[in-house]
Amino acid sequence: MGRTTGHTPAYWIAGFRLREANVLLRSTDLSVTEISELLGFASPSPFARFYRRMSGSSPLEARKAARCPPQEPLFSPPAFGYPDFFVYL
Repeated sequence: MGRTTGHTPAYWIAGFRLREANVLLRSTDLSVTEISELLGFASPSPFARFYRRMSGSSPLEARKAARCPPQEPLFSPPAFGYPDFFVYL
């Protein structure tokens, strides 16, 4: 497999686990412990380390970010339109 794709089987398994973890964290109410067991980790600790290493955030941070409503933009144009000096720039 490595000669054909340039990646080892471990690479593909890690990618599968990360994708499945993302789906489960974002679309279910399963606990991190339950998700780690479903994905074949011995306990939540190795799963959390794996997830942070692969995605850059913890499983709970990813779940929280997926459930937060979108934030309002920092700047929104006024309802009455732009001042005249924006037109001439």
